Amino acid sequence: MIILRYLLFPFSVLYGWITSIRNLLFDTNLLKSTSYKTPIIVVGNLSVGGTGKTPQIEYLIRLLSPNYSVATLSRGYKRKSSGFILADANATSKLIGDEPFQLFTKFPNIQVAVDANRNNGIQQLLRQVNPPEVILLDDAFQHRKVKAGWNILLSSYDDLYYNDYVLTSGNIDEAIDACNKQQGSVANAIKSALVKFQDVKKEGFTSEEAAEMIHKEIEEATTLEMPMLEKHMTILSTLVSLGTLGGLLGTVSGMIKAFGALASAGTPDQAALATGISEALINTATGIATSALAIVMYNFFNSKIDTLTYSIDEAGTTIVNTYRRLRGSLK
Repeated sequence: MIILRYLLFPFSVLYGWITSIRNLLFDTNLLKSTSYKTPIIVVGNLSVGGTGKTPQIEYLIRLLSPNYSVATLSRGYKRKSSGFILADANATSKLIGDEPFQLFTKFPNIQVAVDANRNNGIQQLLRQVNPPEVILLDDAFQHRKVKAGWNILLSSYDDLYYNDYVLTSGNIDEAIDACNKQQGSVANAIKSALVKFQDVKKEGFTSEEAAEMIHKEIEEATTLEMPMLEKHMTILSTLVSLGTLGGLLGTVSGMIKAFGALASAGTPDQAALATGISEALINTATGIATSALAIVMYNFFNSKIDTLTYSIDEAGTTIVNTYRRLRGSLK
């Protein structure tokens, strides 16, 4: 493996330059990315080679298909056909490729399509009589002509990023670039862990010292990300209070009008009395409904924040434990 790394080093540098230039063209909008209203989820690699993309696609199908109409789209590796093909009763592994055919036979209730041109494939799926509600793109992270709503990036469990070159000569820089493209709190925390790993590797710390420093870096990154995750939560908590206070104020205003009608000289104005009571009740109901909705939304987004925080902790723990188990010591 060491010899292979040295042999591939020149190709790794060249590949890195080409990838960087291409990404720069997309980042500066010289090359265009197309976004779609239909949710697009990409499952891709952080490195060249197999990392279990198809099992991840199958997991997402099981997760989403009970509630949404799902379609998968891939290039159809090693198929004997070309262009867009939507799998049907005549589909074979030679026609659509081994992995798409596997998905088609295991999940007959979803749409399985292949097309090397991902944009064309998405557009063809959306033109179907029953267009999908969610499209899963297999091995499409490098296809930046499609701007996905979410990218799921995979790395081999037993070969995490250790040296800072691309291809099989090492992958840390490529992983950091992938985190920059993905963005978001989880990606930012993982990027911090990878950068810290580069630093401690150069200093020659032991495995336990390096693991502790990486873990501490992830904790600090999580602490910095929390204000960004919670920055709009105060709006919802304020709506809870304002809804209650607004309802109370409206109730008081309506009751003032009702008692004003009772206090009028002579026979009480029944219409004014009813209007005042009605206004009080409407304002009370509106305040309660506003507060209830705000509480539900607050709890919903709070649970999302907890899920993201857990994901960051889980990813950090996985990185630390894997480095400790596989490397023994950082060099």
